[in-house]
Amino acid sequence: MKLVKAIWILLTVMLLASCGGGGDAGDSPFGNGGGGGGGGTTDEPSLSITLQDSAGAVLSPPALTGSQNAVVVVRLLDADGNGVPNSLVAVSGSGVIFTPATGQTITDATGTARVQVSAEDPFASGATTISAAGSVDGTAVQASIDVALGAATAEAILATIEQHRR
Repeated sequence: MKLVKAIWILLTVMLLASCGGGGDAGDSPFGNGGGGGGGGTTDEPSLSITLQDSAGAVLSPPALTGSQNAVVVVRLLDADGNGVPNSLVAVSGSGVIFTPATGQTITDATGTARVQVSAEDPFASGATTISAAGSVDGTAVQASIDVALGAATAEAILATIEQHRR
């Protein structure tokens, strides 16, 4: 057993030594992440995605409840951190309905695109992933956001029915 332990330690040390190094202590071995982007200079184009309520407030944590409408906001940035105008972005996900139904739209002058979203089933509960994809000068970029799906409460449904009766 001591021999196996000694061999295991030796192999582990050799593996670590063969890694080399080369990066500074702050570098992540996993890259810089996929969907960020809030301006500034980057080496590559990027795309960010957020979920907002109808008033424009970011939903944190991102969630859709019942028949609530929300807006998927996509920001497409070039390598210099500037918004990319007039570019096609496609938003997709399961268990949700998009407006426009294709989930495709064009970015505005600031590189921002908006697609309305709601839960396909207002009584569903669980989660889904909403993804967005675009392209900047032939370079594909994408990002995604996990969204909780919560069932509509009986009180909210009754309040909605009551409003429609008036």
